[in-house]
Amino acid sequence: MEENTPLHLEEHGPLTEQTPASMVTKNNPNLNLAARLVEKLMAMQMPGPARAVLERIRVERIQESEPEFQVYWAHLLHINQYGIRKFQILTNIINNYPQYRSITIKNMLFPNWYFEQVEAHSKKLDPWLVQSLIRQESAFDPRAKSRAGAAGLMQMMPATARHLNKKKGPLNDPSYNVRSGMHFL
Repeated sequence: MEENTPLHLEEHGPLTEQTPASMVTKNNPNLNLAARLVEKLMAMQMPGPARAVLERIRVERIQESEPEFQVYWAHLLHINQYGIRKFQILTNIINNYPQYRSITIKNMLFPNWYFEQVEAHSKKLDPWLVQSLIRQESAFDPRAKSRAGAAGLMQMMPATARHLNKKKGPLNDPSYNVRSGMHFL
């Protein structure tokens, strides 16, 4: 792929329409190899290994690269639903490069991946309040797990989820986690 080609990764559309992005960094060329590997693993529909590569690269190394590459790396994290590191990179970008504040960046900071599930289970709760809680608790990562043992989007403790539900399920299942968390709220 060429450096200025719009990025069409899966169904997420062209990233460069609103926000400058580059798939290549000159400041840290070793990151180019990691980015190409992630792209190849994603193309082969291997999200686990792609996520493993993304996890190995420290945020500080990404932040040493050009802002256009940081946007691209955040996009890779975004489509792999890896929230915390993505938020760290995007926060750095919007704080240091205000010209990068765009709808694209906002959508990466506040994705609506689970909004339908939240809306389906909200009877008395504002779904946007629940979305905010999910962003704060898990950064929209259904695999998030705290040191205390809380898990999933809404960071439910297993014992609490078991107590609230007749039907058992894995806390990393977004539907089960959202339903349990909203019932608890």
